[in-house]
Amino acid sequence: MYRFALTAFIVCAGLITATPAVAERACGSAREGGHGQPVHVTIALGGLSCAQARAAVGNLRAGHGVEHHIGRGASFAEKSWTFSGGWTCKWGTGGFVCVRGGSGPLRVNKPKEVIDGSYLP
Repeated sequence: MYRFALTAFIVCAGLITATPAVAERACGSAREGGHGQPVHVTIALGGLSCAQARAAVGNLRAGHGVEHHIGRGASFAEKSWTFSGGWTCKWGTGGFVCVRGGSGPLRVNKPKEVIDGSYLP
């Protein structure tokens, strides 16, 4: 069940960010806590403001969420985090994605709001 939710989460985020009809809004870059690596923040879906997106990203970077293990392993790729305010986030090799307003076990199916973060070179 959780493996399905993870797959749906990744596919959903990939489809949303790859859909040209979605009007993305760039919210500039921010430094990732601890590492200081710059991250480009983009609102991929939804009517939230850049301030709201940055607040959600700040919670993720600060580690304020509840960690969930998906599958049997404890690898970083099998984890997601949920936050107050309804956000669910997942880290990946090139950055992260946070979703809100979806359905399913981790609220990732058909989300109403999506924030993408990608590492800058």
